[in-house]
Amino acid sequence: MRKVVERTAKRYGSDVLFFHGHIHEIAVELKQRSDSAKYREQKYPCIMMLEDFRETHSTGKPWDMEADVQVLIVAGSDMNYTSDERIEKVFKPVLYPICDAFISALKGSSRILSVPSSNLRYLKIDRHKCTSAFLREVSYANESTKSQNTAALLADHLDAIELNLNLKLMELEDC
Repeated sequence: MRKVVERTAKRYGSDVLFFHGHIHEIAVELKQRSDSAKYREQKYPCIMMLEDFRETHSTGKPWDMEADVQVLIVAGSDMNYTSDERIEKVFKPVLYPICDAFISALKGSSRILSVPSSNLRYLKIDRHKCTSAFLREVSYANESTKSQNTAALLADHLDAIELNLNLKLMELEDC
């Protein structure tokens, strides 16, 4: 996935960072970057691949493994933006172009099989004010975490696109 994100950044024409792991682990890394003068500005935009994910291994199929993957494309935002402002200032200029570049990079990957390659299926969700967790099972808004006296998972003001992908992967060397 790291190589797909590298190709995404090239297509987008600017840096796109990559994080993977459990959402809590990613949150810790982002917090550590916030506390570091050197890395404070090296957080967004980014693509996060959330783990754990399900893998189905097959024999007798044109692919080696099928994986259900949750990906977040995240950009810094402003807590005071209205929905219209988020769309105009974050989604249209940053998130949608990165999402398009990411999908294009996925389709061009030699490890990801979709026949035909234009037939990649995914669920896309625009996430406004997404400072909390984005898990398939539980997706809490910041308001609900505050009412439970629980701190928001991610400390920054963010907007995101959530992609739920079912990828058929080929085991290839040097991908």
